[in-house]
Amino acid sequence: MDLLCGPYTVQKKDYVIDILKRKGMLSKKDFPEFLTMLRQINPHISDLNRIYPGQQIIVPLKYVKSTAAGSPGSLIIPVLPDILYCDYKVRAGDSVGRILANHYDIRPCEIKKRHLQAFKDINPDIKDINTIYPGQSIHVPILKPSRDLLWKEAARAALIAPEKPEERDEPAKKTSPVSEAQDPRKEEENPLAIMDKGTKWSRVILSEAVKPLGGDLICSGRYYLPGRDGTEHTLDLTAFPLLECCDRRILLDPEKELSGPINEVLSEFWKDLKVMGLDKETHTQSVLEGVIDALGGSSVKGKSVGLSDGVSARLRGDWVFSARETESGQVIHVCVTVIRDPKKRTPQGLQRYLAANGIYVIDVLAEKPVNRYTASEEKTGAEGPLVVNNLVSDKRALVANLLDALGVAYLPDTALAFSHAGFDLEITTNLGTCPDGTKLIVDFESAHSGIAPALGRQGIKCILVETKETILAIGRNIVESLGISFVENPIFSASDRGGLRTVALTIPGIFISPPGRRDVLLTPVCLDKDISAFLEKKSIKILKGTGTIL
Repeated sequence: MDLLCGPYTVQKKDYVIDILKRKGMLSKKDFPEFLTMLRQINPHISDLNRIYPGQQIIVPLKYVKSTAAGSPGSLIIPVLPDILYCDYKVRAGDSVGRILANHYDIRPCEIKKRHLQAFKDINPDIKDINTIYPGQSIHVPILKPSRDLLWKEAARAALIAPEKPEERDEPAKKTSPVSEAQDPRKEEENPLAIMDKGTKWSRVILSEAVKPLGGDLICSGRYYLPGRDGTEHTLDLTAFPLLECCDRRILLDPEKELSGPINEVLSEFWKDLKVMGLDKETHTQSVLEGVIDALGGSSVKGKSVGLSDGVSARLRGDWVFSARETESGQVIHVCVTVIRDPKKRTPQGLQRYLAANGIYVIDVLAEKPVNRYTASEEKTGAEGPLVVNNLVSDKRALVANLLDALGVAYLPDTALAFSHAGFDLEITTNLGTCPDGTKLIVDFESAHSGIAPALGRQGIKCILVETKETILAIGRNIVESLGISFVENPIFSASDRGGLRTVALTIPGIFISPPGRRDVLLTPVCLDKDISAFLEKKSIKILKGTGTIL
């Protein structure tokens, strides 16, 4: 038998035991033997407890069948490239592209050359990657995931239910923006009462909370720790979960059972390790707060964060904290909320939008759902387009679209006959007729200012649109003239639950509620497609424009 080995470059915070466990295919009985072999094939390492970042070592992985005869007394060591991998047994219908796509959670068309090259490097015995057969054992390279992939995996975790398409048998109900002072929706019961049913709930919350930071809660497997006297200590991660996040390690001791000797070994093995002692009375909130503090994070519940498109988000949830992600240095905000009703989830589109802005919203179901749903494109049930674009600099088009959304029959450049000072006159103007029959004209640049009083005496409203007005000033003028209620810079709850337990989005603009019509949002910013979809689902018509209308 030959010894299959692989080169490895030591990283910051690495330990020999970690490296062997990650890269090698070892059972408990193999471990001492492979530790001895590691010493033999790395004679330049005098003390296995002292390795440093950047150091090159050879790691024994597993025994393989001999492929060639060496000289007497020699040891043939095949060397694999420096790539982490996992084993996979080929099934009927599999292809390399499909296997890699499933493993990386991407589409087959998104497979890159580096994926295929890594596969070839780690499977040197496969001469043609287009020819694999059922039952064949292959290595699948583990490439470093991006934060987007980590987030995608987190969103698909068993206790985070995907979004269910909403049934729209009835017309959408009218939607009002949320008042910052008071949310009429009733708060759900205390989530701690729901979740504190044992240690497993703490593990679920912790696991999901640290994923956006690139962290991981390891709740299975064993660590074999060498002592100074040559003895070996075993740490069962099922009983003592290990959290690795932000270049820190936190070991959870649920029953405060770790004894003095093992603590000494742990402190020698992991210099930066923090042991967090828990007991049966420790609540989920206390555990999470302790972890956040150990990670150098801070509670930011209620904080308002400006987003890239002019929208602002107020951070809310059961647990809301910020921490600095190690790799990029970016400050990440995490909002974790426990819910009972799957219908009260934050829409996946909004989760995606917020995640792109460094805000990760995690909704954890208190009970595992009976059915699992996949996200799908939802129909609003409303007729006609809900988003009107290309209103950047044309005030006449803006007025026409806004009046149409308000139910006003608008006819620009139309003849209007009326009496003034004993004379019958006719002018060409922009005429509108409201649903109640009231007439109005839109006067651009004071063309009819001299006859406005006479028109008013005949029940015709005159709305003046001046030069270089902003779109919000124009919109405010129109709705005030028509006596329609509106709210400036409306606030929308990201989900249908208590206002203090969901992220709130403030969108620049005017939210208008015309009687008997769809609500209208007039905004000067170009909204993200996921925000637009969120509003469209509520049957809100969006009018977009920017800056000053010339």
